Amino acid sequence: RLVAPAGADAPPPRLCATLAHTGDALVLMGGWDGADGFFDDVWTFREGAWAREAATLPGPRSRHAACTLPDGRVVAVTHREVFVYDPSDGSVTTQPTTGPPPSARGLHAMARVGAHSVVVTCGAAQSGEMTGDAYVLDCDTWEWRALSATGPEPRAAGAAAPLDDNRVLLVGGAARL
Repeated sequence: RLVAPAGADAPPPRLCATLAHTGDALVLMGGWDGADGFFDDVWTFREGAWAREAATLPGPRSRHAACTLPDGRVVAVTHREVFVYDPSDGSVTTQPTTGPPPSARGLHAMARVGAHSVVVTCGAAQSGEMTGDAYVLDCDTWEWRALSATGPEPRAAGAAAPLDDNRVLLVGGAARL
């Protein structure tokens, strides 16, 4: 059954937001209204009801990607930075990283691999140029590492999911926007 709750307490409609599962809730972050407005809000959906969280993102964000770590924190990668939503205290913090990060991109795919790492792959620069590279972010040390694996043709707006602790399945995407 597909549930699409709406109503006075639901977040406004949006595109290019992220939705992650934290154990007892879904967390919706950011997005774009399809015209000129971008969102910096954080919403949770728990037990059939929406609630707007007090925390906000480091600014309006869309076209980012996010996934959940085993401890329930949600890691998001944007054009500019990494931020972390912690459901235990409702906070959003910008996370400093080390190592060579991926180029600035949006519409990228992201998936958790192993217990404490995420893979970020593909995406598009704001100029529209596509990329097909892949990076791993160790969420214990917060260090980026480029993967040398050969990947797909450059694309954006694909989806990724872990197959196991070492492999990610990437599907879809477009070679141009």
